[in-house]
Amino acid sequence: MIKRVNLQPHGPTVNQLTHKDNDETVLQFTHQQQHNTGNPLLPSVWILDTGAAEHVCSSLSYFSKYQFINPVHIKLPNGNFFVAHISGTIIFPNIFSLDNVLYILDFKYNIISVQKVTEVLDYKLIFYKDFCVMQDPTTKRMIGLAKANQHLYLLHNSCVSHSNSVCNSTFISKTQNKNPFDLWHFRLGHLSYQVLKIVKKHSPYVEFNDNTVCDYCHLAKQSRLPFPTSNSK
Repeated sequence: MIKRVNLQPHGPTVNQLTHKDNDETVLQFTHQQQHNTGNPLLPSVWILDTGAAEHVCSSLSYFSKYQFINPVHIKLPNGNFFVAHISGTIIFPNIFSLDNVLYILDFKYNIISVQKVTEVLDYKLIFYKDFCVMQDPTTKRMIGLAKANQHLYLLHNSCVSHSNSVCNSTFISKTQNKNPFDLWHFRLGHLSYQVLKIVKKHSPYVEFNDNTVCDYCHLAKQSRLPFPTSNSK
């Protein structure tokens, strides 16, 4: 946990974009994800920020645990300052967890510091034009996918309140049962999303969710891991 005291307005920075178009982008993405997943819980949207020094969250309900800390001043590029008095842990079900996330009530966005993810979690982030892949460098397994929208890379976390039993039961159910998209994807030989979209047009009963990630497809495109050293001849 963060234990340092910083009463002077020269603390870590968060690269917050205050343009109106970015507000609308995050809002539209949130509504779209809620419609696609059918989850009654409002999903949270996180911005992958290469210029942020700290993880920042705007809602206390997103935390699985938290505690009060000495004041930490957050400086924005526009010169404004926010003060955080709470820090905690936020869990992305079946993906990863973020520690030392600062809670700021009046903050507009949820920010993931790319620098902290690569340093603390030791994950690899590969940025493409339309998306960003979060990858475990050891197993080469894709653990997260952020989509590019209006020059922002947005990561979706459908489970926003870990104190809610409905949220926890939803996560358990999803990890134990394959969803309809998985079944069609596997049955048809791991078809690409573009082909499945065409199939859905002709067969409405085929469910399609482009937020679903297939680990097998991802691993198949990676270089093979080296074989372990044999101790026997």
